Amino acid sequence: MTNDEWLKYFEEAYKLPFRENIRIDRWENRDFTRSEIQFLLSKVKSSGEYSNIERKHCLEIIQIFTRLFFRKALNGETFCYLEKIKSDFFGKSFEQIYGSSSGPFTNLAKTYWTFRHQLNEDTDRPKEYTPLFFQILRNVETNIAGGFFPSAGAVSEEIQRKILKEFAPEIDIERFINENPMIRSKKTGCIGALLFIPFVAFLVFALFNCFM
Repeated sequence: MTNDEWLKYFEEAYKLPFRENIRIDRWENRDFTRSEIQFLLSKVKSSGEYSNIERKHCLEIIQIFTRLFFRKALNGETFCYLEKIKSDFFGKSFEQIYGSSSGPFTNLAKTYWTFRHQLNEDTDRPKEYTPLFFQILRNVETNIAGGFFPSAGAVSEEIQRKILKEFAPEIDIERFINENPMIRSKKTGCIGALLFIPFVAFLVFALFNCFM
């Protein structure tokens, strides 16, 4: 996917209202201006070079794109062809992996894994520099992985309910939980509380880990 194609996703995301602080019920909109595009295309700086205003700006964009991600997950929209991610699942289909080819959980999985695959594919290409928006997208992917597809440890039903309520209230949460094979097969453990920290509190931690 080209930079311009990714920017179209950002343009779509900026049409969604967001909350600077998810603990406060105050919704805002950010215009997708030429200066925003220039900011997204700017070169990633080294640690300590970002001002507090720039960090706050990046954190807002993370939340804005996260809302777009869950909007697309409602219908299982993908960021690349599903065939492209078969290699990630050793040639297996979604039905073989998750036991279903449709439903709210499978829709989210399709959106997530195609998002991750496309992001990995694009960031692996040789570039003169990596635009800031790739770092922002990586934060979005990492936060979602922590809440729904952790590489280690158990997933938490409570955490997923809170995330879905905030970012995807239109999703049938009960069906999502019932069809989530990771929740069905595992009991929620104490690690769940830890997984909640990088996702819901990303306004404090997520980008700071990359830019501090």
